[in-house]
Amino acid sequence: MRVTRASERRSNAIKPGQPASGARFKAYNALLIASGRTTRPRSTRPGRLSSPLHGILPLSQDDAEEATSSPAQSTSIATPELGRVMQSQPSPPGPATLGQLHLSSQIPNSFRAFSGLPFFSSQGQQWIGDRTGQHVDLYRFYCYGPPWQSQRVARTEDMYAYFRAHDHLDLPHPNLLHEYLHKFRTSYRRVMFPVIELEGFQYTIQAAYEHKTTHYSPDIHGARACIFAFMAFMAIPERQSTMAEQYTYEAMFLVPGILQGMASIDAVQTLLTLTCSRLFLYGDAFSVDIMLSAAARFLFNLGGNIPTRTTSLFALRCRTLFWTIYTIDKELCFRTGRPPSLCDDQCDLTLPDETEYANQVGYGILPKPGPDHLHIAFPTDLRIAIIKSRIYTRLWSVPAQFKSDAELLQTIRELDVAVEEWKVHLPTVEDPVVLNPEMADDFDMRHRFWLLNFQYQYCVAAIHQTTTGCAAWIRDENQQLPGITSSLAVAVAASRSLLDILMDRRFSLEMGSFWFDSFYIISGVITLFCNILKNPLAPTVGNDISYFHMIARRIEEIRDPAEFQADRGRTREFVVELCRLAECAVHFAHQYGSESP
Repeated sequence: MRVTRASERRSNAIKPGQPASGARFKAYNALLIASGRTTRPRSTRPGRLSSPLHGILPLSQDDAEEATSSPAQSTSIATPELGRVMQSQPSPPGPATLGQLHLSSQIPNSFRAFSGLPFFSSQGQQWIGDRTGQHVDLYRFYCYGPPWQSQRVARTEDMYAYFRAHDHLDLPHPNLLHEYLHKFRTSYRRVMFPVIELEGFQYTIQAAYEHKTTHYSPDIHGARACIFAFMAFMAIPERQSTMAEQYTYEAMFLVPGILQGMASIDAVQTLLTLTCSRLFLYGDAFSVDIMLSAAARFLFNLGGNIPTRTTSLFALRCRTLFWTIYTIDKELCFRTGRPPSLCDDQCDLTLPDETEYANQVGYGILPKPGPDHLHIAFPTDLRIAIIKSRIYTRLWSVPAQFKSDAELLQTIRELDVAVEEWKVHLPTVEDPVVLNPEMADDFDMRHRFWLLNFQYQYCVAAIHQTTTGCAAWIRDENQQLPGITSSLAVAVAASRSLLDILMDRRFSLEMGSFWFDSFYIISGVITLFCNILKNPLAPTVGNDISYFHMIARRIEEIRDPAEFQADRGRTREFVVELCRLAECAVHFAHQYGSESP
């Protein structure tokens, strides 16, 4: 029965007319034979525009032409080429050029136009203008950060400004702390985000409140920071954004001392908890990337990257922290396009035993022992986190940029199969789950299933959009390349499915998760937008444009504090602008013909 339901779920993920997983690549062989690139050695591979450098810097026309020139002209990524790109890029109005590099580096590799160019680059926007007949300026939507990220990011200067106007908080009253600990213990958040461990946290409390240090919590300074970070993390789902911000500032104020101190459980927990808080409260992938990197280095010092035979509380806690950091690290690679902090080659990726993990967290929250239910633990399913790591390494890393078209398409096929095999075991929100009666059946559990499906659809779309990096496609996107065209159709279908989840009224966009979910939402919108511009007279265009209208309404319906409404409005305006440009593309095609420029 389990196999039947899994098969049905897998088939439901494929839209009518979409090629099945195995059939998606039948046309690739013809493409490769026709292009004569099946045996091209790596050393003569033309530079593809999916390079991390091209994801960071907008391209000039000369650089785009050079990147797609003959093999003899472009065989590597070198510092002089980067210098040419930097010199050719005009400085837009607003912040200084270095600031632009900082902000542009937050655009992920998967956000590319169907021409193969980075979506937000100058050439990517020119591609949009050619197909809409409009002057396109998307710079205003990302000049102070990506449109899927809040501008209210608590940075160091904000923290010091806050403390110039406010006194430092004392440690929370023990009664309030224990109230939050009880909520943590009786929530699925404890399993999904094991930022602390209740038994070990008692040592942290002793160090902070009673100045009694132990091997588990050796530093009073770090213990205080850990408690403030935990309070900030727990205030977010309580809709106490102001209190969450205050506790966050207190923890951040203590972080410099942590970075200069010894590696400890409290140090890792503080940095990890702040990472989770800022990622959910602000969608702030850049600063949390730095904090998570520091947490990863501390964890290496503690030996958490390799499991040990000992069952001590310290060793088990290090391993749980490792997997929590690992899952978030791979998510940040997708969101930023930057390399991981935890390299798979330096880590033992043996999955934890589910029964042991259930015993470690202290209650029988998991429905039953078995690998099919590991998806409930940690920020995301550990198996999809490992697949994400493979996607980044094999498609977006620097060595991946020198793959031949044949190698690239083979990699895409293998990764697609891996994601589909994982999807077979993925539950749906309709599946009955045996819940612990002591646990609150709250928003967390339902949102978990939506998020796993978000990640599945996004991975499929991101994998298949990488076909636009093929040299044959970059040279002429209008030629008939059925393999790439069918792969892009898969990406579009996955993006529609992703947005269908959002349209389901059972899915709730809440202030505490909006900035985390918005990344997936915008990715789906951009993919559909690019497909409309590529095929403006397709029969699906009207339905795809209706997605934009519905998404804008869903964003507008969110109830959040007044201080977040302006940020949310900026995200909505971005969707509305893409909707307007999509409608212009349809009108432009009807007026001047269906042939793409």
